[in-house]
Amino acid sequence: MKRKIGQLRPYSFSSAFVVASEPADPEDLKISVGDLSALVTQTQITTASLVRNETLSAEAAKLEQASENLKAALSGIVRLAAQLERAALSPEDRSEALQNVRDIARTLVDGQADLFDQSRSSLGKHSDSG
Repeated sequence: MKRKIGQLRPYSFSSAFVVASEPADPEDLKISVGDLSALVTQTQITTASLVRNETLSAEAAKLEQASENLKAALSGIVRLAAQLERAALSPEDRSEALQNVRDIARTLVDGQADLFDQSRSSLGKHSDSG
């Protein structure tokens, strides 16, 4: 069955899409006060953290160097004590020399405790300010 088309009427087509009026200017930046405040706060926190990390890293490097210096000094004292024990000294002189070596070693070790106490208080000052 065939039908004959008698009349055509134009169809009014309207798009559901809306064309943007103008593209946004890439130089235009719009930010709310709340977003700006959050950005500034985050920047402050990040900067403070970086400064604190750098300070702690520098303090750790100082402690590492002090520890290495102390190890070298104590190693030298051990070598000196061994040489004194082998040296041709009277028993009294040998005993006195070894006691001097022990006293020096004790002073270094006691000084190490002072060094670490000073470093802890120094680190405490830095972490309190951050």
